Amino acid sequence: MFFTVIKKKVPKKRIFTFALSLVLTTSIFFINDISTQAAVISTQATTIDTQKTSDTITTDILSKTTTDSSLVTYEPYSITKGNYTTPIWRQQVFWPKKSSAARSGCGYCCVAMALKLSGVTKADPQMVLKDAKRTVRRAGPLKAKKAVTIFKKHGVPATQYSTQSLGRSRAGALIKASLDQGKMVMALVRGGQFSGGNHWVLLTGYDQHKKIVVANSSLGTKKYCKKAKLQYHLVTLNLMKKTLIPNGKWNGFVVIGK
Repeated sequence: MFFTVIKKKVPKKRIFTFALSLVLTTSIFFINDISTQAAVISTQATTIDTQKTSDTITTDILSKTTTDSSLVTYEPYSITKGNYTTPIWRQQVFWPKKSSAARSGCGYCCVAMALKLSGVTKADPQMVLKDAKRTVRRAGPLKAKKAVTIFKKHGVPATQYSTQSLGRSRAGALIKASLDQGKMVMALVRGGQFSGGNHWVLLTGYDQHKKIVVANSSLGTKKYCKKAKLQYHLVTLNLMKKTLIPNGKWNGFVVIGK
């Protein structure tokens, strides 16, 4: 007996449908496989990031989570911190232009601003100058040790630190930790946006963008930096560290507040 094989012609439409179905099925499996691999890679990356963050927090013993108490607002001529506001006093305007106090009064202005923001409402640069037992004609630079004495006289906690002993990196970490806790820092700097010579500035906290708010009592001169004519600055921690004076009898900073 012979069997005859009859070749039946399959419609082109059915062939196209079958091929499309096959392509879609393969694509779904391929996409699922890629998604699974991506999820694994993402999990590994998250784990690595978490480890890095953990290592940083562990090794940086001075770091602390920023609180709302560190946030300050500022106007061109004043700074507000919590319930208190202070003018940003200009030493060359507050005292006679060519006097000793006008030339070297940055420290007295910084102490006055910090006292004002700490609730000592009667504070002004002249009061601080008197507390330091100096005169307008014979002011001279204010040393950190004397500044601490004046703060404590008015019931404001203050501690002096040496940039030379700590080194710029550790000093910067301590300054950041202090600002994070809502404290203020009176820092001796040189250069940057502040001044061409040794100069006290007051770090009051952070603005809404987490830049450090720095009150500057000096008008600046063309000889130094034109930007020093600003009454306040918004700077990064790295810039702050670079401008700290690392050595010499004037070096250091004062942390102010509880």
